[in-house]
Amino acid sequence: MFLIDYLIYFFIGAIFGSFIYSFINRQSPELEPANISIIGPPSFCPQCKKNLKPIMLIPIFSYIFLKGKCWYCKSAIKSSYLFYEILIGIFSVAFFATFEVSWISILKYIVCLLIIMQILLDYRFLLLSTNVSILIILLGLGLAYLDIKVSVIESFIGICLGYISLWLINFIFKTFKSKDGIGSGDFIFLAALCSLMGYRLIGPIVLGASLVSIFIYFVSNKEKQLLPFGTGMGIATLFLIFFL
Repeated sequence: MFLIDYLIYFFIGAIFGSFIYSFINRQSPELEPANISIIGPPSFCPQCKKNLKPIMLIPIFSYIFLKGKCWYCKSAIKSSYLFYEILIGIFSVAFFATFEVSWISILKYIVCLLIIMQILLDYRFLLLSTNVSILIILLGLGLAYLDIKVSVIESFIGICLGYISLWLINFIFKTFKSKDGIGSGDFIFLAALCSLMGYRLIGPIVLGASLVSIFIYFVSNKEKQLLPFGTGMGIATLFLIFFL
């Protein structure tokens, strides 16, 4: 792979990183009253509320050009934007260095980006997007049709068992504790992940999710923090995608 290829993959990833960060920010419960969604209004400065011009949205370069400050009000731009752009850029290079470029690998790449969305969204807000999970299910079934690693039947069984397994665990927990132990978003997210990986990997995904979630709990400074189980499931699935 030539250097120019790495640069292209990195820049494409940086574009997606910028989008992912904007998507996550717009899911914040604090913004719901303002009627902000991923499709509107256009990107704007959170301080002065002025719409940003296209040149101000170029990943990495715009941050450097603007010196980390808004063009209009000179308020500081969160370095998180730059971090996400670089992070997803590096992930993109690692992905296409691992998997040969093809239509199947491109679809897998898109699915991985959607999984990363859910990982970060659950970590920040303990929230999982149902729409994103449904999109992963559709792409998972599509990949099962195109690829030979997981059949359509295995994918479909994975959807059913993935959803039912967590629903049943939560049902038993709620029966004894009179409260939910697992969020409903986790049910459909596991179903989505199993549409991609097949029903045979439900165990490794759930086990990996438990280990990751517990680790996050112990290293976090927040008291009485709920476990971001969706984050754990997503990280476990990305690990399986790369190393199986």
